[in-house]
Amino acid sequence: MNSQYSIATNLLPVPLMIALLINSQLALAEDTSSLVTDNSQQTTAPAAIVVTSNNFDSGWVNAGDPLTLQVNRLPDPNEGDLHLVVGNTDVTSLIRATMDAELVLDTNVLPLPQGNSEVVLYLVTTNGQWQELSRTALQVHSPAGFETAEIKPRLNLINKGQLDENHSEDAGEPQRAHYQDLAVQTGFTTHHSRDDLDIRSSMNLVGSSVRQEALRFGEKGNDAPKLDLSDYLLEVKNGAARFSVGHINYGNNPLLLNGVGNRGLMAQYRFNDQLDVSLSSMNGTSIVGYPNFFGQTTRDHNISAAAVGFEFLKSRPGGLRMELTYMDASIESQFNFDVGEVPDAETNRGFGLRLTGSTESGRLRGDLSFARSRYLNPNDPILAQGDTLVEVRPTIDNARHLELSYDLLQNRQLSENIFSSLSLTYTHDRADPLYKSVGAFTQADREANQIALNGQLGQVNLQVQHIRSEDNIDDVPTILKTKTRSTSATLGVPLQSLFGDPQKASSWWPNLSYNFSRIHQFAANSPDLVNSGFNNSSHLPDQVNTSHGLNAQWSLKRWNLGYQLSLNDQDNRQTGRDKSDFKVLTQSLNTGIQVTDSFSLGANLGFGRNADREQDLDRDTRTWGINADWRITPKWSLNGSYTATKQDDSQDRAVNNSESANAQLSWNFTIPAFGRKLPGQTFIRYSLQDNDTDDRLFGFESNLRTWTINSGLSLSLF
Repeated sequence: MNSQYSIATNLLPVPLMIALLINSQLALAEDTSSLVTDNSQQTTAPAAIVVTSNNFDSGWVNAGDPLTLQVNRLPDPNEGDLHLVVGNTDVTSLIRATMDAELVLDTNVLPLPQGNSEVVLYLVTTNGQWQELSRTALQVHSPAGFETAEIKPRLNLINKGQLDENHSEDAGEPQRAHYQDLAVQTGFTTHHSRDDLDIRSSMNLVGSSVRQEALRFGEKGNDAPKLDLSDYLLEVKNGAARFSVGHINYGNNPLLLNGVGNRGLMAQYRFNDQLDVSLSSMNGTSIVGYPNFFGQTTRDHNISAAAVGFEFLKSRPGGLRMELTYMDASIESQFNFDVGEVPDAETNRGFGLRLTGSTESGRLRGDLSFARSRYLNPNDPILAQGDTLVEVRPTIDNARHLELSYDLLQNRQLSENIFSSLSLTYTHDRADPLYKSVGAFTQADREANQIALNGQLGQVNLQVQHIRSEDNIDDVPTILKTKTRSTSATLGVPLQSLFGDPQKASSWWPNLSYNFSRIHQFAANSPDLVNSGFNNSSHLPDQVNTSHGLNAQWSLKRWNLGYQLSLNDQDNRQTGRDKSDFKVLTQSLNTGIQVTDSFSLGANLGFGRNADREQDLDRDTRTWGINADWRITPKWSLNGSYTATKQDDSQDRAVNNSESANAQLSWNFTIPAFGRKLPGQTFIRYSLQDNDTDDRLFGFESNLRTWTINSGLSLSLF
């Protein structure tokens, strides 16, 4: 307060002076408040930039459609700039901003990436920091309008050659001592989809520079193309309908038509959750090559079929399903080049019924199949060769199959870590004596019943089964009837896990497995000697084969050990041949040691004895071998093995010594090309085979010795 103001106040009355002081303080407070208010308005941060809407997050768009993003405001120059990234590409230079703060991406210059990607909007501040403002999924159709458009080509080149070889005189001259061959494996797979439409295709071609290795050399000989079509498949699915052309697999009846895979056409349609139908028409046999591309060239070499399926339980598919199948087939007697067989023409028609189901818990399961087939070998001019042959009559026969399974114990918990399960399965099969179907393999003139028990107690597994079967089910008196009784069992006991710490297996205990089998086959009738030619005193079979097998495996940190024991006993009880018995014992021991992380060694020993009771002769086989594997570097590796075997007998009739050895050096490499690294491998291998035989009974000696040096190169371009 200055002196003039002090003097003035001293001259004023006290009440008036107090009033003036209060008024001056209020005025000062108002001025201060005004200054604070003005300062706060100057430092308030602008509203955050937010994307409020776009035109692409609600579904699929086309590659040429413009993208728009609506923001609440554009940044001030002192805030920075907006940047837009689509997929892995910064497209900021292609966007324009409207007065309404809308960002528009022009896709005429750079179309949107096909498939699934992301659109990310950033604010790049003046100091270079990238702040993510929004991230939105983008789905773009292919040019053809597909949501998924994938094409994956494949091309593998394989070179195999022989650099040198040598052989003994007894081994004979090889067809080619030196060669360099080239093989090609190429093809592609595609996948296109949109909405309910799904299209998949695949094609495989195989080629070789060697004519004898061509796909159709067996059919055309030297006229076979070196590069040929192996297989292809085109599948189109649209909603409930499906169509396939190429190498299809069709048939779900084990007695009539069961998964036959030939070139042809197939159509399927599902009317609703319960009813479906399918049709197929395929070539009579498996084919390769471009001719008969659709497998429909001739009706005389064709398998056509139709099936209807019905689900009885709409709420539980598979709970009870019925399938009815019809098949009409005709097979020509097609001769191939250099094939030692005489094929026969066939015609076959039939129908089959299959019923499958299970209880809601899956404890009880069933599978019932029935088929009725009309089969005929028609007159074949190729086989007749102008002669008059006895006409073959058509046969109409039946076959049936039944399988029932019931879980006696269904994953029952016995303790904290031990669960048990036990299931029982019964199977019945029967086929008439002349039953045959070109679409399924079924053993005719046979009836069989099987019961099997499968159980698990913790990690201990047990399987037991017994089969009783017989042929000549019509009991034709002039035909031999044989019966077979077969019992087998397998037991697996992992002692490593049963002993020691439950959290860590004990390495000193082995994993054991034991298997047993007994088969008794014997004559069940005595065919009439005059009409059958059987001598009932010596021609009726009666034989029992029994086998036992034991396998033990130890696994430690750096080494493993295995022991196998097998004992087979053939007991011939046929009249006049009761001494034609054999006992075969084999034992083997193998071990492996991981010396270092990149080097391992292995060794094996084996012994076998075949005791021939009828000749009082024991034939012994002894073998031993070693092997090594050394990964020199991550790309270079060297491995080799050697095995020696000696065979002799107790009467010194013959001695055979053989040995084999091989060593291989390989290199895995990559070649930069097409924007990626192409994988490849090359190797060089030495192989030796030596076999010396001294047959002293017939005075015969031979020495077969060959060694070769081979090379190989493989390269995957796609």
